[in-house]
Amino acid sequence: MAFHDPLRQALHNYPIGVHSPGAPASAADLSVPAQRLGAPLPQDYADFLRSWNGVSLFQDLILVFSTSDPDLTSPAPGRLRIGQTPDGALWMDAAGVVRLVDEAGPDPLVSGTTLSRWFAATLAREALLLDRQGEFREVFDEEGALLGPVRKRRVQAGRKHDPGASLYLVEEAEMLLEGHQFPQAQALLLQAVEVDPGAGAALELLAALYRDAGKQAEAETASLRAAAASVAPALRGSRLLDAAQAGPPERAAKHAAAAWAADPGHALLLINQAQELLSEGDRDEAAHLQERLLLLLSHVPAGEPAADIGHLREQAGELERDLRTREALRVV
Repeated sequence: MAFHDPLRQALHNYPIGVHSPGAPASAADLSVPAQRLGAPLPQDYADFLRSWNGVSLFQDLILVFSTSDPDLTSPAPGRLRIGQTPDGALWMDAAGVVRLVDEAGPDPLVSGTTLSRWFAATLAREALLLDRQGEFREVFDEEGALLGPVRKRRVQAGRKHDPGASLYLVEEAEMLLEGHQFPQAQALLLQAVEVDPGAGAALELLAALYRDAGKQAEAETASLRAAAASVAPALRGSRLLDAAQAGPPERAAKHAAAAWAADPGHALLLINQAQELLSEGDRDEAAHLQERLLLLLSHVPAGEPAADIGHLREQAGELERDLRTREALRVV
């Protein structure tokens, strides 16, 4: 693929204002993201900035920041936050790999093995949703969900333009899971973690498939790998609890203690989530969270304040009573 040809074509083919590129960056401009990244800029990204110092696509729906944009930051060591999309932020590493990240609960997936490939895949995918004026096509159902055939075509466009990006493999696997095509979904998830060993979302889905198939050892391993890939403490704690529930008793304590260390606030998070589910009438899912809570509280690492742990156990007891009351009412 020639350097950023899909972007050049989009800037040429769409009416003025749908896409808005910045002026070329100077050498001084390029020093800013390099300092924030803590490494020389990937060649593909530096070449992009020398051509366009940032770009707005589809009337600001998708942004790749200029070097002067205050949102161009380093969210983690060796990572540079280079843009924003409706589905999350774009993080780039020193190798030039672009990852899509929902920063409310970071779980990065590779959406571009290079910036050029990310542009090619993104422009092709968004053109299925937006017309030449940047307006949405009729691609949503009555409930606001994207129509199935359009979802499939977006996945195909992503895989065509960047076969090594795990995001599009995971998207297709999710569609297969919705259709109960479990072996095919598993094959795609295995492919996703092969091209992107840090694809935590793919590993978590694999762990769930293994659990459902009664493959507890494989589920434990996949959950541990998913936890290791997690950027967010709460997500890491949750996946370590998955490993504790999948593994044998002699390893459950180790994994549960690791979950506590990864996210000391995880017990309170589970309590709050379970209470919210009960208030919504979802007793079964609240009971599932209660099981995880009790597992976590059974393996609190030494040195935790006794008063704090005692309070959490009191709250867990109150939650247990609420669950029993709801169950009694349901039986009646």
